[in-house]
Amino acid sequence: MAIKENLKLRVVHDKLEAGASITLRPEMRVVYCRTGTVRIIEGGRRRILSEDNAQLVQAETIIEAAVGPATVWRWELVPVDSDDAATLSHGAGVDSQNKGAYALPLPDDERQFAIRCDQVSFPPGGEALTHIHAAPGVRCLHTGEIFIDSLGKQWTATPGVTWLERGPEHVYAKTWDQGPANFIRVMVIPSAYSGKSTISYVKPEDAQKPKSQQYYRYLEEEIQLPG
Repeated sequence: MAIKENLKLRVVHDKLEAGASITLRPEMRVVYCRTGTVRIIEGGRRRILSEDNAQLVQAETIIEAAVGPATVWRWELVPVDSDDAATLSHGAGVDSQNKGAYALPLPDDERQFAIRCDQVSFPPGGEALTHIHAAPGVRCLHTGEIFIDSLGKQWTATPGVTWLERGPEHVYAKTWDQGPANFIRVMVIPSAYSGKSTISYVKPEDAQKPKSQQYYRYLEEEIQLPG
């Protein structure tokens, strides 16, 4: 299967003081409210996004800290040569940080895609048995710590850290016994997987074992890829 990597998912974290706002140019982005409550104004439409919820926006968008301080995480699907610094906001009461940009390996012969944002949660000592995915996605650790073993590297993700799982590479993940952990994930998936899991287990016997991870889906929408 031919693969193209002409798009990337860029992750930005914005901390807004009460009353502060940011204006974002038109781009396809998932906005996740990490803390607080924000008002999203897109094309004249106003919506309230409360803590631990997500919204897909594509037109020029204003995000306001509606009640008090707020933190938003945004995943932006943009051409791979886009200027990452240009998306950072530097207004009064705003702190924007680039948390990483990752080229996505997408099938060249696929024409229909969807974007998915969900949360994957683990209890203390939980694990995701060695697996692959049918689509790429970028994760950001929300709470706790997760040990990851993939591509011959072993490391521990901590809150706010982002990483890419390309899809076909084997991944094993485990949380420590001290507490639970979860991450927020945005994936670009072939439409054939809409409403379906993308995970497959490398060892056939693992497919039937009890799984400790749980999923909560914030959104999944059909999209036209940028460009």
